[in-house]
Amino acid sequence: MVMEGVLPIDDPLEAFRWWTLRYRVSLDGGHTTVVDEPVTQEGHTAEQPFEGVLPGKVGMIMGDITQTPIRTRGGTILVPTNLTVLGPDGRYANPGGSLCFLDAAVLIGRRGQDYRIRWELSDRVSNDPARSSRGCLEPTLAQAPDGRILMVMRGSNDAIPDQPGVKWSTISHNEGRTWSTPEPWTYADGGTLFSPGSSSQLLQHSGGVLYWLGNITPENPRGSYPRYPLVIGRVDPASLLLARDTVFVIDTWQQPDEPTPVMLSSFMAHEDRQNGDILLHMTRAFRDSPDQYWTGDAYLYRLEP
Repeated sequence: MVMEGVLPIDDPLEAFRWWTLRYRVSLDGGHTTVVDEPVTQEGHTAEQPFEGVLPGKVGMIMGDITQTPIRTRGGTILVPTNLTVLGPDGRYANPGGSLCFLDAAVLIGRRGQDYRIRWELSDRVSNDPARSSRGCLEPTLAQAPDGRILMVMRGSNDAIPDQPGVKWSTISHNEGRTWSTPEPWTYADGGTLFSPGSSSQLLQHSGGVLYWLGNITPENPRGSYPRYPLVIGRVDPASLLLARDTVFVIDTWQQPDEPTPVMLSSFMAHEDRQNGDILLHMTRAFRDSPDQYWTGDAYLYRLEP
């Protein structure tokens, strides 16, 4: 999956309106491609790839590297994505008053005999700006043993600090085509799971366990911070909520050796095919010191399931 866009002015926020997606298919491990084309629904063009997606007004975005595609047991490819929204005047809208406001959606693909993928777009997943001032961002997906699809999304309370800063979840019973109304994602015991506005990842392990990796804070965060500690835990297969007693801290701010808070986010995890370990790639970044602003070293964490 490739995200691209040509912006009319030198403003990175223009990308929300102009980003589009394309996909490539390789038969030799990425050295060459047999397909390289825009992601469009049959009967549509790159100028309007799906109904309701119009580059220049409504962009299609993959927000972070944890938005990994999954293959369902029904044989489809699901790609989590984000869409910008329009106001009553038909223009790009930001009803939450934050940096941006996005809906979530899922691209549903099925491969043909020519290796090309036939795409369709799910219904949108929308949130109330009074509950999440950035909407539903950076969705991550997994399929439960009973076939349900779980989507966990980043939210934000940066413009509404009195509201809880949490992740949001929604469920699909038809392989990603329609979705339930998003609700705060909690612990399986019903307790509130505080989490800043940061990406997270659902990881289906070959051993049968569904893991979630992300930031959990002991108290209500403010917007996107703090982004520590970084944890991993098991998702309960019945409730599709996080089992509190399985949560393990991978890393956190090492006080007093680190004078400024660390950012443990924008990571990527995958399973080692050789031994089943979970490999986590992440930069331990710092943002609050003039001589360390957005700097850090890249690390590889190895987790034994």
